[in-house]
Amino acid sequence: DTADIVLGDVNKKAINKIYQKIKVYEYTTVGKILHSKLVIVDNDFVMMGSVNLNLRSFFHDVENATLVYGPGFNKKITQLYEVYKKESRLLTDKQKTTWWKSILIRLLGTAL
Repeated sequence: DTADIVLGDVNKKAINKIYQKIKVYEYTTVGKILHSKLVIVDNDFVMMGSVNLNLRSFFHDVENATLVYGPGFNKKITQLYEVYKKESRLLTDKQKTTWWKSILIRLLGTAL
């Protein structure tokens, strides 16, 4: 129902800028979609939301995120994160896009 064959590559440019600085995991369980994004900072802050790591999410779409301060909440979310991490892979290499997807993404620009 979606253009997942291309949309999965849209975020790779942003991921390539940050994967060496922070840990980025890709949820890999077949047949399931995990659309939420989660950022855990130390033991104090948690940011959760739907905003993607691309310009479209920040400037064109109606995406959102919530920032919560609280060690207790952070602990609960960290436990949930550990469960999701078991079904994910750590991105340790530059993400590659095929030439035809790169062209399509550039042509469609922020429409994706």
